Amino acid sequence: MLKELLSSLGLNSSEAEIYLILLQNGEKTVKELLSLCDYSRTNLYNILVNLEQKGLISQLKKGAKNSYAPLHPNTLEKLVNEKESSINNTITELKTGIETEKTKLSQNLPSLISEYNLSIGKPGIQFYEGKEGIKAFLEDSLNATETILSYLDPSTIDERFAKINEDYKAKRYKAKIKKKILVRNSEEYIKRYKKNDLTDVRFIDAPLTDFKTVMQIYNNKISYLTLQEDRMIAVIIEDELIANMHKELFNAQWQNAKNYSEN
Repeated sequence: MLKELLSSLGLNSSEAEIYLILLQNGEKTVKELLSLCDYSRTNLYNILVNLEQKGLISQLKKGAKNSYAPLHPNTLEKLVNEKESSINNTITELKTGIETEKTKLSQNLPSLISEYNLSIGKPGIQFYEGKEGIKAFLEDSLNATETILSYLDPSTIDERFAKINEDYKAKRYKAKIKKKILVRNSEEYIKRYKKNDLTDVRFIDAPLTDFKTVMQIYNNKISYLTLQEDRMIAVIIEDELIANMHKELFNAQWQNAKNYSEN
């Protein structure tokens, strides 16, 4: 019974046996211990070293003789505490690993679902929420192999996501990705936007409100992003027919929009 208990605390069978001999018989020399067990001198020394390292016995020197004595059984609590600490550390590491895996899966699952949908002939749809959604929305468009077509609400972007937008713009310029933007016609926006080699802006002459949304069309994708802080949602749809329809609609608007850079 006691040997099983000691084994559960981390002692092997030989360590448990020698510890119990010392506990039951008190201080003993190696010679005396050899008479009480069936181990060789070398094996016994190794067992005694292990027990000493675990803090269960102590070595006593009396002249030329060495003897070994058991420490109070309360020292066994140290083994339990060490075991508990080891288990807690393992649980923490496992939880951290699982959370990391969950995060990675959450980030990549929309792409996997999209690939699956495309393989069976359905539109690929990726859905994101929060600030990660904004990043996914913007990062995906940096893979554009053609000019990005975009409707956007500049005032809301400036108010809430100016830094994110500036970082994205820098990456887009570095990748030399061109972009056409349609915005509401207003003096504020006319002053804000100046045409350059990578960005061309035209102005819709219609009584539009600030719609707190961005839409981008590129490759065979159309993506939407809501810009409310408490409800940030990004949706990316990959389908050639849907994308082509929106490209046609955008180009029709583009032809009729105001182009102040020509003035």
